[in-house]
Amino acid sequence: MMRINIESLHLEGNKELVEWAKEHGINVVIEGKAEAFPEEQQITFEDLEILPNIESSIRKALGEKEVIPLRQVSFIWELNEEMVVLVHFYHHGTETDRIREYCASIMTKVSADSWERPIRIEHEVTRIDYPQPLPKDQNVVYLRKEH
Repeated sequence: MMRINIESLHLEGNKELVEWAKEHGINVVIEGKAEAFPEEQQITFEDLEILPNIESSIRKALGEKEVIPLRQVSFIWELNEEMVVLVHFYHHGTETDRIREYCASIMTKVSADSWERPIRIEHEVTRIDYPQPLPKDQNVVYLRKEH
């Protein structure tokens, strides 16, 4: 199930959109004040439909190998004049050139995919050593098995 954090989006009265999201396994979490979001930038079905494609693109770029120091790969997004996707790479231990290069190569593959609309894709590499908890309010694409 995908989780979407939507800050200050105007979804009041759009039950059809929220129901569509639920039917497609997208959990819409509304935070912030809807009245602060300009009417012309309301979220649309097209905005939500692209999210599973983003997840799939990241998953494909990661491949099936477990990357030992990576604990979690997840993403969040926001909608302004354009869609901005922020991919988070959480790792254990010292950040090395190998980790940075690996994350950059994943982002190159994701950015190279063709998208139906303009998307700006950014990433962050963050150290969170085990057993510290990982963020749970993001769309998780990869999660390392931990005991």
